[in-house]
Amino acid sequence: MPKNLVEKVRQHLPQWMPWGKPRTRFERMTDQFIRRLRLWPAMPPKVIEKRKKIGVLISPWLETAVPFFSIECALSLAKDEDVTLIWDPVNIRFNTRRGHETESLIRCLDRIKKWLPVVDVSKMKGLGGIDRGFLEIVQYENAVARTLGEQKAVELSERHGESLDEMAAHAGRIRALLQTQQFDWLYVPGGVWGTSAIYLRVAEEMGVSTTTFDSGEGIIFITHDGAAAHFADMLPAFRDIMHDAKKAPAERDRMRAAAHEVLEVRRQGTDQYKLQPKSSEAAKAESWDILLPLNYRSDTAAMCRQRLFPSVKSWLEQVLAWVKEHPPVTIAIRQHPCEKIPEFRGSDQWSELIKSYDLGDRCRFIAAEDEVNTYDLLSKVRAVLPCTSRVGIEAAILDKPVILGWECYFQECGFAWNARTTKEYFSLIERALSGELTVSADARLSAEITYYIAEKCFGMETVFTPVPVDFHKWVQMPPQELWSTPELKMLRETLLTRQPLAVLRNRRWKAASSPATSSSTPAKG
Repeated sequence: MPKNLVEKVRQHLPQWMPWGKPRTRFERMTDQFIRRLRLWPAMPPKVIEKRKKIGVLISPWLETAVPFFSIECALSLAKDEDVTLIWDPVNIRFNTRRGHETESLIRCLDRIKKWLPVVDVSKMKGLGGIDRGFLEIVQYENAVARTLGEQKAVELSERHGESLDEMAAHAGRIRALLQTQQFDWLYVPGGVWGTSAIYLRVAEEMGVSTTTFDSGEGIIFITHDGAAAHFADMLPAFRDIMHDAKKAPAERDRMRAAAHEVLEVRRQGTDQYKLQPKSSEAAKAESWDILLPLNYRSDTAAMCRQRLFPSVKSWLEQVLAWVKEHPPVTIAIRQHPCEKIPEFRGSDQWSELIKSYDLGDRCRFIAAEDEVNTYDLLSKVRAVLPCTSRVGIEAAILDKPVILGWECYFQECGFAWNARTTKEYFSLIERALSGELTVSADARLSAEITYYIAEKCFGMETVFTPVPVDFHKWVQMPPQELWSTPELKMLRETLLTRQPLAVLRNRRWKAASSPATSSSTPAKG
């Protein structure tokens, strides 16, 4: 057999054969997804009137199944709408993509072109500019994600200052793409990492709606017009669900009971994450004026949330300086308990910064591994200062004043004091400590409903996520079987109708709890 023919044969042999070329996990995932494409039925001819034009972003994403998840959604949406895949292979300094990941996706897209049009944004000629300050935040937050904290992110951002020019140039290409294609809406992963934040910003400036997704193992989050991890459509969901709660006492009681059930599980540390230690008399005996619960900084939920403070470091510095100037005020700063898990440990060392203010027993930094239950701390504090932590909602349920200085998904839900200037922020803290700020019954109800939405409605349990362990499950399911599940019917509904997923989930919970339904748990989805 001629040598060149032998090589061609070997290239098509299964990767597990001993003489086959070694392949990466992502290349094997690509092979699986390409085999799956053969199971998809032919796309309908595009003659249906009033079809919306949707752009679905396909881009390398840390060698996860994100691009395959996006393509799968695009194929489903194409049954009803005019879908175009936006291929974005552009590298931005220090967020570069690995060659085999890009090559694998090109191989996949070459096969999908017979079904859906593919436009390469890297070939667009740039148009217009973008706010430099916004790009600096995006660059910094991407550095936070890579270094697992702020302190190292500053150095990384400074080393790669040229990436700002690359991001600005890419924003011009995205703007030209949107002007040329005239999409009704975009489907974008994340909304913060890589260039996804730029897509959202340019789309907003041009009046193009967006939908984003985020996920964990076995759970998916979908949000319209904002980053999914930021729960961007909390306000419209809250208004819709609160309307039901106010007009139907039985519904209100159901939601409140569900909220308190979750809160009690978290308080006891028996939730799925089991991050809280058992309640202790020693912790209950501690009494602090202020509780400042830190987020896990490199979590997308805490990224690009700046309003009054440019960084957590600046926030801590200003709060600690204020406490020092106002004796005998005391403060407890609680590190996120997830950081006691080795793979989630951040790189920031806030304890050293806190010690430098020499507050003695007026300040305590409670490390993630300390055997202190956060809810024991809440019992006696007079003010809670969260970033975007869900502890802020829980505090209001427990009648504690909550003061916000960051962009936060629950800031307009009627139970937190939302400062617009640093002067107002510290004035509100003074008022809380003097007893002027109290949580009304209406505010407490708003917090309970918000908590119910966040805990029971925003995330949807499903095997269909871009997490690799889930991908290996759903990629084996025939498309018709997968998309006939209640969860994916609901996913299609939120995408096609643009209704918040949380609203649809609440309706499912409501239906499941009606007298005609015998089960105490909702139908799937």
